Amino acid sequence: MHELSLADGILKTVLQAAEKEGATKIKSIKIEMGEILLVNAEQLTFCFDVISKDTIAEGAELDITYLKPRVLCNKCRKEFEIVSDNDLPILSMIC
Repeated sequence: MHELSLADGILKTVLQAAEKEGATKIKSIKIEMGEILLVNAEQLTFCFDVISKDTIAEGAELDITYLKPRVLCNKCRKEFEIVSDNDLPILSMIC
């Protein structure tokens, strides 16, 4: 369950940023992560809710956006988005 370690890293990062900015409450946290990480948003939110208890981040909403994986063609160096497993091996449409 890597969601717990991710939640811990997120909490540490936002608490450091909040302290630096002099914030007294964290209401929401925007997170962008790649779909390929296979992170379960419900588990991540649950873990975050548990470990953020009694901190200024308690009750903060996690606003999670999943990003499609992007790859670089080894041949033509063009960057493109992977839509499905059928897009592999990693060559662009040009190649």
